Amino acid sequence: MITIEDRLKTRTDFIIIGIIWTIFLITFSSLIICPSEVHCGIESAGRFFILFSIFPFGLTFGMIADRYFAKKNVFNSEKKKKINKKTNRIEIEDILRIIIIFILTFISMPWIAALFGVNQILFFRSIHIGEQHGYYGFLLVLFAVLNTKIIKYNEDNIAREIIIFGFTFFSVFGSGLIIDDFLIEQFNLDIHFYIPFYDGLDIFTIMIQLSIIFIISFIIYFTFWRRFYYQKIKEIQQFK
Repeated sequence: MITIEDRLKTRTDFIIIGIIWTIFLITFSSLIICPSEVHCGIESAGRFFILFSIFPFGLTFGMIADRYFAKKNVFNSEKKKKINKKTNRIEIEDILRIIIIFILTFISMPWIAALFGVNQILFFRSIHIGEQHGYYGFLLVLFAVLNTKIIKYNEDNIAREIIIFGFTFFSVFGSGLIIDDFLIEQFNLDIHFYIPFYDGLDIFTIMIQLSIIFIISFIIYFTFWRRFYYQKIKEIQQFK
């Protein structure tokens, strides 16, 4: 059983958000100093900051607010006695997270290396150094997976559902970026995945793509969260 007391004692959220901040700052710094006039520099770093700052700043703010409401609930509750129950964890979930992160990182190694000036690792063909939309896709999926590990005091409400769907959306969008960048650079196969900061701003095209991503995200959200995991988690997690 996960109690409010458990939520306040855990330090997992500090660790996960610390990892996200570290990745964010390393990427930002690398884009400034990497040796490419086209895909590096202040403009690329600034674009990255604008696009991705929502994750470290948003999750940090969310953690502070989450802990505040959990603590407030403890103080306002009539049941102030300590509950010495251990938190049950589904170990298979952590194993799946590790597998997903390992595979994701392995696939993205060429784009990670490109940030540091290395243009050929693993892939058959060399790639340009610096900013890569495949790397941005890697970050979107990675941050979504890491966020699932953060224990939250979040009762059933619309805010929780929006956050879960939002990270599902980011994961699907990120997967599209990864697939698109890989196919273009290794096989010259363009699946026409629209990237606003590369392809300009075509409202009609981007609305079609976002609609497709929204539909796929909703199917995943409804199937795996609402129909399966939501029903399961009510049996193994309960906030008191």
